[in-house]
This record gives sequence, C-alpha cells and structure tokens, in this order.
Amino acid sequence: GRPGRLLEARDTRRQRLELAAGPPFALYADGRLSASIPDPWQVAPAAHLALLLHPEPRHVLVVGGLASGALEVMLRHPLEQLAAVETDPGLTSLLAVRVAPHCPLGLTDPRVMLVAADPLAAAAARQDLDLIVLGDGDPVTLRAHRTRSLEFFRACRGALAADGLLLVPVGVPDTYLGGIGGELLATTVATLRASFARVVAVPGERVLLVAGGAAAELSL
Repeated sequence: GRPGRLLEARDTRRQRLELAAGPPFALYADGRLSASIPDPWQVAPAAHLALLLHPEPRHVLVVGGLASGALEVMLRHPLEQLAAVETDPGLTSLLAVRVAPHCPLGLTDPRVMLVAADPLAAAAARQDLDLIVLGDGDPVTLRAHRTRSLEFFRACRGALAADGLLLVPVGVPDTYLGGIGGELLATTVATLRASFARVVAVPGERVLLVAGGAAAELSL
C-alpha cells in the first residue's frame, strides 16, 4: 500500500524494513516513512548546519544518520573521523547493497567508522568528540527514547571535549509550541539542562537544540 515499486523487504531483529525503488529511494521502518534518499532539500541543509555550528569539528559521532544520506554531506567538511552509530546491522546491509551503488552514502570513505552498538555504549566509550549529532528521530517508542534519556545525555557530556556540542533535532516547528509537541520540546530541554551548562535553540521547521559546556561557543 505504499507508493512506488517495492525493491526489497526484510525483517531484522529490531524492525521491518521496506525499500521502494528509486531514485529517490523511500525507506519505511515498521510502516513509517523513515527516509527519502537522496533528500537535498531537507537533509543536506540540516547536515551542513550541524557541522557549521562548531568552529572546527574534527571528531564527530552521528546516531542514526546513515539512512538519511547525512553522512555523505558531512564528509564534505574537513573531518578527521566520522563515527556512525547504527543499532540495526540489517539496515546497514540493506543500504549498502541496494542504495549505495546508486546514491553516495559515504560508506566507503576512510574517515567513516561504522559502529554497530547501543548508542549509550558508543558514547560512553569516547572522550574526544567535538560534535554529537542525533539523527534518529523523535522518541516515538520506548526503544527510541534511549537517546533522549538523562542517562544518554550524561554519557554524551562525558564523551565531548570541553568545547564540544550535542545537537538534538526535535520534530516540532517554531510556529506552534503548544500541545504535545510543545511538551516534547520542553521535556527534552529540561533533560538537556540537567547535564549541560548551556542549551540554546535554532528555530526552523524542526527546532534544533544545541547543548554544550561552559567552554562551548554558542553564538548562533
């Protein structure tokens, strides 16, 4: 019942994936549209903005940015290492086989390190990051909430250098901050403030929260 021709469907240990033929490819996870690949109108500007918010990002960790194509955009910046955390190896395999030959995803770049692990464990293992970017979407399930918890934000604070930044997009537009969307934004901000000295917001169709320590540059 989805638009386009079904290219492949597979059940992984975490979710059911359906990929519609492209380009652009449409990826569905458990029936919800997860990504359109490529997406130069939304993904590319957001990925560039993420890298430009830090004055000199060298070591970057991205959670869940593989399917969107954001990694390839970020690699246009002079990074030294880009660690891509993906908790579902089945998704990584599907994208590598079906999408990467037609759309650049950055998987073969020597600066990319694919990490198949729990995001909390991946963050807890680092102390040298300039930037952590959450690209895994809003916490629509308990599993997805793992990366919006106080425990995870504390792990991110410990993984960042003194001037490092954590970027948390929230699927709430700046034109209406009421209702359940406003509650989600307020809850996320309150959780970030329990771990970070400074939290600011970049307005847009999806509000982007930027959190950092006292030494972070947050002149937006």
